[in-house]
Amino acid sequence: MDTFNFFSSPTLLVPGLNSLGYESGFSVRNPNLGQNPAGKTHCEYKVRVTTIRQGLIHSHKDFDFEGMAYFKLYVLSEKLALGAAENTDLYCVNYIPFFSDQTIDTKNIADLEAEWRFRRPQTSGKILTGMIPNRPVGYQYAPIVHLAHYMISSSRVESYVCMANLNITKATRGDSVEQNLFSFDVFSMGGNLLGSFEQRVPFNSTFLVSSLDILNKIGQNPFYDEAFSVLIRGGQSQFTIYTLFLDKESGAIGGEHSLAPAYYTEAVKTSSSRKIFYQNALRKI
Repeated sequence: MDTFNFFSSPTLLVPGLNSLGYESGFSVRNPNLGQNPAGKTHCEYKVRVTTIRQGLIHSHKDFDFEGMAYFKLYVLSEKLALGAAENTDLYCVNYIPFFSDQTIDTKNIADLEAEWRFRRPQTSGKILTGMIPNRPVGYQYAPIVHLAHYMISSSRVESYVCMANLNITKATRGDSVEQNLFSFDVFSMGGNLLGSFEQRVPFNSTFLVSSLDILNKIGQNPFYDEAFSVLIRGGQSQFTIYTLFLDKESGAIGGEHSLAPAYYTEAVKTSSSRKIFYQNALRKI
């Protein structure tokens, strides 16, 4: 299987939402339009969509922009011909050269906006996001630190941490049975520790953990009557993480994407302080 798309250009990780009754999709901008004074990039691009199923590369398909400013696609489209979706399916979207003798110019595409879309009959939504830099086969991934800063479980609303992860080495060599290991620390809005547990997340998958599951794991009332936050640490993959809110009555979903610690603290912006920050953040796992 051709793995060019994974380590040669930034990747949009598109989580599957089949477990919530939603079809996932995406929209990406056409980088062939207006990216330099000449009106063209140094490389002409098309879109590659790679499906990862049960932790391994399942298939990929390429699409032309055909002059459109954006390319939009949902994963159950006949264009992909994937058949029924599975709950842990993950979709990777990349720009690749239109002609085989061209070379990707990552400066022209690294900061282009993208959208994660999701829909079901009479309901749809989308989250504005972007692509993540990718890593070559054999790359040693460091653990991550993630804060799901606002979650709630009630009779009306259920919230989820949605984790899409890609480890290209394991996706290509067949280690689909291995899993990321995370520690979850659950805090009240006042900063008090409510409980902790460990969670395994399959490599190269979409993984959703609900607020109800989290509360059950720490022995709390399943309809805990106030919001709480979750500190998540660990893993050995490239991650895109969202917090989702499901209205149980209407079926509508809202969500937000998470950013790396560099967006929130000066402590990780220099190499010396970054090392201390992560040593402290990860010392108990």
